[in-house]
Amino acid sequence: MDLDDSLDFYYLRSLGIVDQNGARALGIFINDKDLRAIFYGGLACPKYDAHNPEASRAEFKQHLTEYPMLFRIIEWLGVGIRYEYEEVKRLRDECLKLHSLTTHPDVLKGLRKLELACDEALPNRAGIFMA
Repeated sequence: MDLDDSLDFYYLRSLGIVDQNGARALGIFINDKDLRAIFYGGLACPKYDAHNPEASRAEFKQHLTEYPMLFRIIEWLGVGIRYEYEEVKRLRDECLKLHSLTTHPDVLKGLRKLELACDEALPNRAGIFMA
């Protein structure tokens, strides 16, 4: 788990085991600056310790109990993050909740990207895959 990783967004037409070949690219890109803004600026997460990744992951999880869908980004960063259609609204709601609590432009920029991915997926009854 390293916030220097970056993610591309895809929405899925069908659920199951899906890789990037089975998804449509949205052309939305979230980079390390966006992730750092959301997690360190917006959510005030503890600093990640690369020397003790399990402890860092546990700290993040404890810190983000009100944001389980956003925590999934941290949990699966570098592997691929997937949200089923039924989870996309919860992810969007978490983004909107944090959106209402901050005015920092970098945080808002990152959140808007996540919200846009959700807004693309929901009308299509699709999930979101980030890799």
